[in-house]
Amino acid sequence: MKFELYEKEFINYEKVSKTEQYLKSKQCRYCGTKENLHIYKPGFVANCCEDCFEKYKDDKNKKRKQTCLEKYGVESVTMLESSKKKSIETCLKKYGTEYYLQSKIKKEKSKKTCLEKYGTEYACQNNEIKEKGKNTILEKYGVENVSQSDIIKQKKRNTFINNINKNKKNAKERYWNTFVEKLKLKKINILFDKEYYLNNNKGFEFECLRCNKKIITDTLLVQKITCDCLKYRSKYEDYILEWITSIKPDIHVEKNKRFGFNNTIRELDLYFPEYNFGIDFHGLYWHSDLMVDKNYHKEKFEHFKMLNINIIQIFENEWINKPEIIKSIILSKLNITQIKIYARKTIIKEIDNTKYKLFLEQNHIQGYSQAKIKLGMFLDNKLISVMGLGKSRFKINETEIIRYCSLLNYQIIGGLAKFLSYIKNNYKFENIISYIDLRYFDGSSYLNNGFKLKSVSNPNYFYFIKDYFYKNQFILYNRIQFQKHKLKDKLETFDEKLSEYENMLNNGYLRIFDAGNYKLKLNL
Repeated sequence: MKFELYEKEFINYEKVSKTEQYLKSKQCRYCGTKENLHIYKPGFVANCCEDCFEKYKDDKNKKRKQTCLEKYGVESVTMLESSKKKSIETCLKKYGTEYYLQSKIKKEKSKKTCLEKYGTEYACQNNEIKEKGKNTILEKYGVENVSQSDIIKQKKRNTFINNINKNKKNAKERYWNTFVEKLKLKKINILFDKEYYLNNNKGFEFECLRCNKKIITDTLLVQKITCDCLKYRSKYEDYILEWITSIKPDIHVEKNKRFGFNNTIRELDLYFPEYNFGIDFHGLYWHSDLMVDKNYHKEKFEHFKMLNINIIQIFENEWINKPEIIKSIILSKLNITQIKIYARKTIIKEIDNTKYKLFLEQNHIQGYSQAKIKLGMFLDNKLISVMGLGKSRFKINETEIIRYCSLLNYQIIGGLAKFLSYIKNNYKFENIISYIDLRYFDGSSYLNNGFKLKSVSNPNYFYFIKDYFYKNQFILYNRIQFQKHKLKDKLETFDEKLSEYENMLNNGYLRIFDAGNYKLKLNL
């Protein structure tokens, strides 16, 4: 602020000496004092009464904000996008970074200043500063570190709880539209408004649009909001059991058998106690995330693994589209007679993509997937097993077994070991990894051949059309096909403001989650 303007704004004076730098005031405009006011030089604000000085600063700030609001619509020019852009451009031009504090010049200057003042690159490294900080904290809180103070602990706790409550409410608000849409798909109407939803934790009322029955619950989990008029019954479980007993009439089976572990009870559709083996059949709609939690299938696998029960979890589309592959897996689990081949009687060689692709489409539950190296195991010129290898999809310097399977109803004793031996002798790989689908397998054959468990992935999800049953479209779509940036060209209606999942819901798609994967690794 120019001295002449300050002079009119703040004080009246008789004379200012350039050398003495004192002035005599008639009267302060804020407190009315007639004491001499102290000033350093023209262009600088006077040091008078501290309270009056603060009032003056407040007035000046308010005036500046008001002027900016009138001229630009913001309280400060630094809030303007044009100013931000210009600032970044200037910094980039001068320092090569978007902000001055990021520049090497600033960092080096700060280090130089600290070295001159404290003998260290950073002030906090100086022992004197450290000791001073400790003493200040000791005087103020009675401890050497503020995190040891009960006052600070309580303050942190309160802040943490407040943030959780705030974030929880924000998350609920963002979820409202999805919540409504999900319940529409379940033919359930909400009998309360958004405000009630945000501010209450119990007493939620719904109406079933199928039978008009009212549902009152204390949960907002979509999977648990359902009506008694709708009970799931699967014919496929009966088909599977009928087929198994046609092959082995005397087999003992228990239907809907429940098992408890760690205060949790889980059920198997079919349990074969002689083989410690269970089958669970999952209808797509009934096991979508409208009906069950996304970790449901993974937790089921873990539950029965702890009980030493081997289970498979069959998705409805797999039984419809690939029944013979499912049957072959079941026969293997039940140790029911298959064609047994010893790997020592076979030979391994590379095969072309045509043979590799056809074999996988006919024998692998996940079908074909590209691989750089395609190996085939032959018995008297008959292809009985294949393995595809390639660079890891997720990490460099790893070779991945992309696909591995045998001919349906064939059991190849020592097959995996022979493939691994061939790879060691013919390729220079540091290691091999494999991902095991936990809905069907537990990786035991790999572990028996020297692989080690490296990690367990979270469940992956797939999309399917809500009306798949009536449209006869028993197809699961990989989520990669429906990443948000691809949706504009794939969906009939697309809203950029909505998430991938919300857009998919709006277009009649549902999600189903698998049980996750084991990542196994073998160092060669």
